Amino acid sequence: MTRNGGAGLGPVFAVAGGNCVGALLGGLLAARFGITAPYWVGLVVAIGVSAATWRVFNRAAVARAYADPPPVESPAPVG
Repeated sequence: MTRNGGAGLGPVFAVAGGNCVGALLGGLLAARFGITAPYWVGLVVAIGVSAATWRVFNRAAVARAYADPPPVESPAPVG
């Protein structure tokens, strides 16, 4: 018995679960601090992620990424 596409469902469920948890947390924030609170929290988190990863995305790193040829994937065996 083969599971066509079954291996790709794990990340889908993880993302869907994360969306549900985020919606619940956003709803709790909005109920407690007002409707704009989840957006302010999202802004602060986005600024924090940008600050934490700023050095990773410098010009040299981006140039190296574009200079390397993309990896060639071999087709999956059928059967």
